[in-house]
Amino acid sequence: MRTSIIGSIIISLLIGLLMGYSIPTTIMHAPQITKTSQETLSVITASLYANLFKESGKELGINVAVTGVGAVQAARQVLLNPSDYLIYASIDPYIITSMLYPSNITSWYIAIASDQMAIAYSPNLPQPLLGTVENLTRAEELALKAGNYTEAMIITREFLNLIFSNDTFALAREYGAYAIGMSNPNTDPEGYRALMVLQLTGIYWGLGKDYYVNLFNYANGTGNVYEVLAGSELFGPVETGKVWFDIAIYRSSAISAGLPYFPLPP
Repeated sequence: MRTSIIGSIIISLLIGLLMGYSIPTTIMHAPQITKTSQETLSVITASLYANLFKESGKELGINVAVTGVGAVQAARQVLLNPSDYLIYASIDPYIITSMLYPSNITSWYIAIASDQMAIAYSPNLPQPLLGTVENLTRAEELALKAGNYTEAMIITREFLNLIFSNDTFALAREYGAYAIGMSNPNTDPEGYRALMVLQLTGIYWGLGKDYYVNLFNYANGTGNVYEVLAGSELFGPVETGKVWFDIAIYRSSAISAGLPYFPLPP
């Protein structure tokens, strides 16, 4: 449903540009598109939206050049070459207001949808680890459905402790896998939002905001983290079992990629 809504909005946006809606120069320093123009509509977008723009262009029969990277990385490219892009699509609107507004690259944006963070896990986890993970996931789903957020936080802590345990790290090494998948927080909003989830959990339990971040840093320093520039690059590795737990993923992404996931409390 979310994908179809976003796709419809993207199609409307592309049609509007093609028919010559006025694009103020303070929004993107690109030439105005006219009905008879053969200009290619240049789009730079968070990688999760790249295929939607490509498919919408094909459906409309117009040329759309799409660059899909991490949303922070994409914003940096816009800052370097603002005239190269007509549309910038970000996962996080804060990137627009904090990076593009001050440079007068744009002065407004359209918010399309909201989402939630989750933790995806590989369907190819070895037993009995998969059984433990599935049991915790079912317990979390029941707690959330009942509105018992205290219980949900207890289960969340147990789930994170499982992910960051030395036993999980050792087992992953036996299988030639990475225990944890993460997108780079310097290039992708999913990455820094994953760190925020870890910080919030530490704060909730009175452990300090850096407790789980330090566990992550330890995992990263010991070769147990598989890092990518954009979160979508983790879909394949998680599906095949190269990566066991993707801690930097949106709920809608897990659903669209067909990955099982552990839901998080509000």
